[in-house]
Amino acid sequence: MNSLDDIVSSLLETPFRIRNDEDKRRILNCGRPIHPLDISIQKQIKKTGKSYNIAFKNSWFTDASWLCSSQNLQKLFCWPCLLFSTKNKVWNKEGFGDFYNVMRSLHKHEDSGEHLKCTIQLKALENSRNIVADAVIENSRLYTYQLNENVRLNRRCMRIVIDAVLYLTKQEFAFVGHDKTISLLNRENFEELLTLLILQNSLEIQNHYNKIKSIFSGDSKIQNELIDCISEYLQDHVKNEIKDAVFFSIQVDDATDICQKSQCSITVRYVNSKRKLVERLLGFHDVSVNRSAENLFEVLDGILKEFSYETKLVAQCYDGASVKTEHLSDLQAKIKEKAPQAVFVHCMSHRLNFILQQSCRRIFKCRIFFAAISGISSFFHSSIERTHVPSVAETRWSSNSRLLRVITEDWDKLKQVFESIMNDEGSDEESIRLCKGFLNDMNNFEFTFLAVVFHHIFEVTDNASNLLQRKSLDVSYCIRKFKNLWDENPNELDELTPLASFISSDIKLNAAYQYF
Repeated sequence: MNSLDDIVSSLLETPFRIRNDEDKRRILNCGRPIHPLDISIQKQIKKTGKSYNIAFKNSWFTDASWLCSSQNLQKLFCWPCLLFSTKNKVWNKEGFGDFYNVMRSLHKHEDSGEHLKCTIQLKALENSRNIVADAVIENSRLYTYQLNENVRLNRRCMRIVIDAVLYLTKQEFAFVGHDKTISLLNRENFEELLTLLILQNSLEIQNHYNKIKSIFSGDSKIQNELIDCISEYLQDHVKNEIKDAVFFSIQVDDATDICQKSQCSITVRYVNSKRKLVERLLGFHDVSVNRSAENLFEVLDGILKEFSYETKLVAQCYDGASVKTEHLSDLQAKIKEKAPQAVFVHCMSHRLNFILQQSCRRIFKCRIFFAAISGISSFFHSSIERTHVPSVAETRWSSNSRLLRVITEDWDKLKQVFESIMNDEGSDEESIRLCKGFLNDMNNFEFTFLAVVFHHIFEVTDNASNLLQRKSLDVSYCIRKFKNLWDENPNELDELTPLASFISSDIKLNAAYQYF
């Protein structure tokens, strides 16, 4: 055994006091070596002439807690003296090998001053190491606790931030809204809402948010990343629900964006694990370059493939605008080749609105009438002071219904507004010209007649359209409800004619309604 394998031999070559801290820690961690020695000595008693064998005893290490051994040298040493004594003694330099008088020598060395001094030094060093170790453990515990607390508070704050993002997106509010550098009193919608939610929480959350506010700036980049994370989570949740569903159907709708690029929205309808009928939007996809059946099929096939639509798709539905009419049969046929059980149906709720729109566009007077009421909406929405007059979406019949309802209900007020603008010296020529035209229309019998007629038509068609857009319905129920609507609203054209004539006079519209 060489000195590298024997701590005692190594300490004799390189004393403990000149070693680096790492070696000292390693030696102290190993502790005193208490390996048995291979000795067997025969001792003879002079008086009797008898002899007996003296063998190594492990009890020596128990009787002397400071005793250590060197298997390399086959001798005994004092562990404290070996580490700290600078004097050349048997127990720290040469090693004890007089095994005839072991116990007597142990007691003698144990009472020596040098041994006591070295023992005290070793105890002091071990105690300091224990204190350091305890301090390290305590610091580690505190660090873990603080880390867990920061994680907990960060999660609480992140939940508040996510709630703010969800609220703004659900209500379709702008995150930015205006230039926040103009005024510190009114910041962006996201910042204002986040500040409000933080203030509604505990003081602990408020203090923590103030600490991390310099790191979490909440700028547009972070907002977009949060939206992407939430979107990814929702998409994964929806996809898992669709995969678990026994079967599902799809609806492909047209959704032209603000840049006038044609997009198709894909909605999936299925029964979830809670046996609830749900509809989920899978997303929007740009089809402005090519709206052919081949291209749309590739889009749908790529999206639905992960849901095993070949065996689970039971119905396919299109609004007629997302795909060219001449390609519609080809598209549904291609889907049916992959999913034979996918029945093709048209989106009936959209067909009702579409028929009403196209029918009115073919009547010249009606087309002029709707252009006029659209002009009223555009006039107010292009002005500095907005009103509650809704804007018109060209492809949505219900928007015309809402607009006409507002106009008829506030007929007198609108006329007063137009007259006020015309009489105001600060009004520009364009506004005066438009207001004069609106007043002429509202005082015209034909315009008033159509307003009254379509107002009552919309009361019926809105109910029918809303009925068709319910998530849970069946064909027989819809047919029955439509028959009831038809029976409850007979032809009232003869009654509407005198009313329109009455309204087109100077008598107020609101007063006229009480006679209807």
